[in-house]
Amino acid sequence: MEVGKSVRRVDAFDKATGRAKYCDDLCDRSALVARVLHSTIANGVVKSIDTSAAEQIEGVTVFHAGTAKNFDDELVTAGGRVLNVVALGDSFDDAREKAYEACDLINFEGKQYRSDIGKRAAAGRAAWEN
Repeated sequence: MEVGKSVRRVDAFDKATGRAKYCDDLCDRSALVARVLHSTIANGVVKSIDTSAAEQIEGVTVFHAGTAKNFDDELVTAGGRVLNVVALGDSFDDAREKAYEACDLINFEGKQYRSDIGKRAAAGRAAWEN
């Protein structure tokens, strides 16, 4: 390449005809939303965490985040964050709805989670500027 000389663009025809592929063309247009389920009971024995109903929702995966085994080989909450619920959807709103639906299907003693996460993102850029 030299300064002042024309450069033959091998991709010009593809760009002009719409055949060129850009990042947006190659990326999956789905959205990913994660929710964190907390426990109000520090080091509390987890009697039951049944995530099977939540994981039946298409696109939902549940990860243990703050659980451990104590000396009696019991599952306990090891900190506030107990589970991460991750949902994949066709849009942000779809993924967010699936994540919250899955959270409602999971129960353990002391369970809590924030329901305001993602509201600003769902409302759009204007919500962040207020």
